[in-house]
Amino acid sequence: MVHPFDDIESLGSGQIRAALLDGVAANLAGVDPYVGGRLGRLALTADGLEARDRRVFDWCHERRIPVAFVMAGGYGRQIEETVEIQSRSFRAGLSHAQRGGIDPGGH
Repeated sequence: MVHPFDDIESLGSGQIRAALLDGVAANLAGVDPYVGGRLGRLALTADGLEARDRRVFDWCHERRIPVAFVMAGGYGRQIEETVEIQSRSFRAGLSHAQRGGIDPGGH
């Protein structure tokens, strides 16, 4: 069953939302809002998208809620920009996992 969380603080002109699926936050970390992308109507910069991801992870960490994190989107005009932005999201996720004592490699 899906239960919407309260909105996580506004960031730029968009809002961050997460859903609770059986006690796990589902975070779809898309890069569609990127200002340099074809669908970037929210006009978030790479720094803004990274801040969004860190804010979601921090919100979950403070509440001790596990988070499932997946990527989406990526319709940038330059594939290198899309890869860099998605890499930042993965690094934010790795940092979150390590802070929570999780070994992402399963060791």
